[in-house]
Amino acid sequence: MKDIIIITSYTPDSEREELLRNFIDSIDTTNFDIMVVSHTRLPDDLYEKVNYFIFDKENKVLTDINSKYTMFWNNNEFSLETTEARRFNHFIACYKLFFLGINAARDLKYEKAHVIEYDSLVNSMEHLEENSRLLDVHSLVYYQTDYSPSLISFPMAFNLKKIREEWFRLDEEKVLSTHAKTIEDWELELVLKEKTAFARSYKDLRLKDPSVDKPMVYSLYHSYGDNVWLCPLVDINDDLLFFTDNNSPTQLEIDILINQNERVGVSLHPGQWHLFSLGGFDNITYLSVIKNKTDIINYDFNIIDKQLYKEKNHIKGNK
Repeated sequence: MKDIIIITSYTPDSEREELLRNFIDSIDTTNFDIMVVSHTRLPDDLYEKVNYFIFDKENKVLTDINSKYTMFWNNNEFSLETTEARRFNHFIACYKLFFLGINAARDLKYEKAHVIEYDSLVNSMEHLEENSRLLDVHSLVYYQTDYSPSLISFPMAFNLKKIREEWFRLDEEKVLSTHAKTIEDWELELVLKEKTAFARSYKDLRLKDPSVDKPMVYSLYHSYGDNVWLCPLVDINDDLLFFTDNNSPTQLEIDILINQNERVGVSLHPGQWHLFSLGGFDNITYLSVIKNKTDIINYDFNIIDKQLYKEKNHIKGNK
């Protein structure tokens, strides 16, 4: 029986649909079937190119402070920790697609599954064939990094007859009650329980390096997370500061409305960051952050636990 490639997908616009289309077109199906598991519809022309399509209408994102993951930023002057660098955590949405895919693959009697995200490209099937051979002996193949997080979430390859049963169970409540806040956290917990897991170097994927002589196996094109940090932070004096870092390719215009009456604005070129004070945290009950005149983020500190917010969103000097 062939192996199956499970493509987890979210393509709400034509640009991302084209990434999925290019990926599917790059796969040699001689020894592989294709399954797409998605939170969005499959473009009509792709139905003839895949063996299975699973649609999951629920695209659950986590927005409360306890569910979002902490990110870090520092320079010589200060260090910060924040949950607000991303608007939401899509861990459960990713987890659900993975769960649906491998359970369906096992029910369909596939032995080996290669789980890969849609914004990828296969230029050589040799790498996948090698992973398939490794699965004759090992329960799974994953890609280890030398940075944080310590593994790449996908691609991963699974022997569906050898991996632990926990991989096939969807238990959102249990997952969210642990320290796992990302798909990588959860995967690492389970990988470490696998006695015959095989670690490959992330460098084997030749990420973002089209200049190498050997064809790339995967090329991750885009990260569709917000590339702009818009983070209210509390300092040791209980002042609320606002940090923004513009990693986007365009000019950034920020307007902040404090307690629905005081307005502060800042403009940043691509690659610039800025830090400024909004006043005492105790005196601020409502905050509206307006990005480029249309995108609005609201903070109602009558509802948000201020002490919890301070614990998870703070800044300190490095001098």
